[in-house]
Amino acid sequence: MRIGSFAQQAGLTTRQVRYYSDKDLLPAMKSPNGYREYDPDQIPRAKRVHCLLAAGIPSEQLSRISDCLDSEGPIACKELQAAMRVQVDSLEQRIRQLETARDTLKRKIR
Repeated sequence: MRIGSFAQQAGLTTRQVRYYSDKDLLPAMKSPNGYREYDPDQIPRAKRVHCLLAAGIPSEQLSRISDCLDSEGPIACKELQAAMRVQVDSLEQRIRQLETARDTLKRKIR
């Protein structure tokens, strides 16, 4: 499947699909004419990669645990679970910081 069709079916842009391929998160085959070709079975993986990157997990970290990206359902891969826990902790800390900043600003404008 060519990149445009793959991206459309995965709900991504071709730029995102190329980026994921360049970071070794989404393997692509090259056709004889040099086009990137994707297996439709990779669509769930592409969506999972997109979700994890949107959640703030760095692409470099996902590259190191790329074998974990093919599992469906509950996350069974311990490395990915650990990365997700670290990101949750980081987000919770950031939320606390933002709440403190918001409260400070609210007090200043009263």
